[in-house]
Amino acid sequence: MASDWVFIAIGLLLLTHLGILIYAFRNRQRPATEQTQGGTGENVLCPDCGETNEPTYRYCRHCVTELPTRGPSLTNQQTNNSRRTM
Repeated sequence: MASDWVFIAIGLLLLTHLGILIYAFRNRQRPATEQTQGGTGENVLCPDCGETNEPTYRYCRHCVTELPTRGPSLTNQQTNNSRRTM
């Protein structure tokens, strides 16, 4: 059919657009307020990729590597945020 190339072209354009959006999202510049939003200002660096994470994070938000804990403050916050069931 003659209209098959139209659907193929639309599909390729959609995939290209999606690829550009993913690239832009992963490489966006984070504002300084977002980087130090943890309250204490003691951000945790990921040992695998070097991404800065808030001290309350257990896993890196970039590569999902488990982050090193920072003593009892992280443990207390984790127990206070535990899931409650009825």
